[in-house]
Amino acid sequence: MKDVEKTNVERDNSSKRMRRRKRHMKLYIFVVVFLVFCIIITLSCTLLFNIKQITVTANETINYTPEQIVQAANVKTGDNMILLKSSEAEANILKEMRYIEKAEIHKKFPSTLEIKVEKCVPAYNITYEMGTLVVSRNGKILENNGVVTDGLPVVKGFVPSTTAPGQKISSNDVQQQEIYDALTKKMKSKSEFSITGIDMTDKYETIVTYSNGIIFKMGNWTDIPYKLSLAENVMKKVGNTPGYIMMIGTNQCSFRTTQQSGFETTISPTVTTAVTDANGNTITETTTAPDDTANDSASDETTETSYADDEERMFQEHDAMVRESEAAMDSSKSENNSENENDNPASESNN
Repeated sequence: MKDVEKTNVERDNSSKRMRRRKRHMKLYIFVVVFLVFCIIITLSCTLLFNIKQITVTANETINYTPEQIVQAANVKTGDNMILLKSSEAEANILKEMRYIEKAEIHKKFPSTLEIKVEKCVPAYNITYEMGTLVVSRNGKILENNGVVTDGLPVVKGFVPSTTAPGQKISSNDVQQQEIYDALTKKMKSKSEFSITGIDMTDKYETIVTYSNGIIFKMGNWTDIPYKLSLAENVMKKVGNTPGYIMMIGTNQCSFRTTQQSGFETTISPTVTTAVTDANGNTITETTTAPDDTANDSASDETTETSYADDEERMFQEHDAMVRESEAAMDSSKSENNSENENDNPASESNN
């Protein structure tokens, strides 16, 4: 009986030892894997993946040598690629080299670093009270001088918060910034109507000048893409006729040529009239009539215009008032001159 009891105890002790060994084995494997991982990381950051070659490529000819670009990036052979922060190196290039628009750094493991840069291209003149800024397509200030570069659109009225070359153009005026961003975004896109000038001196009455001689009085900073599309639709209808486009309300605009005194519709009104033929059948005739015909048409006729007639009459009345005021001033001047002439002979005779 004692031998049997002794054997059972030994079996129980053996199973406990096996369980402990399994637990210790798992811990041992974890420690070994962790140590191996630490060794790999250490080697990667010290001996492995160090830079042995740096290549520099550009989209076109630039005024910087590859050595200057590498120096501006603050990288060198021997630096570890794992520890290298690409974003910081790219920012260093853009900060130190004003005529580089974009910089990208690619790591080609195990030991090659590739730097790609794009040249800055002057895109806009921004005039302000102290001079003129030449700015790239992405808003990087390239020059700060008093010279307007020929062939580049001119932006007036924008108040820059910084004028330092190499910095990104910006304004503390939120609305001005919105106008600038929206219009320059439009200028970047391909369009048959190119913008040559922007005047945001009064941000509530921004004026856009096109290369075809049309001036667009856009209004404020709201819904700029929609307003520009409206203006382009008008220009497609009037062709390359120089003139003025003005927003009427929020979804209409009016056009007049430079020779006209007031704003006129770009499309003549269409008048739809119901008439009866010889057989007594009712037919509908649609004719194009001048504005006065449209305004005098009978109540049973339907008139369709592409712009708002009330606002047009307002502009016409305004122009008429201006002309009357100028005529009155001229008449007053002529009367004063005639009175002076009449007084002069009298004074001479007295003498």
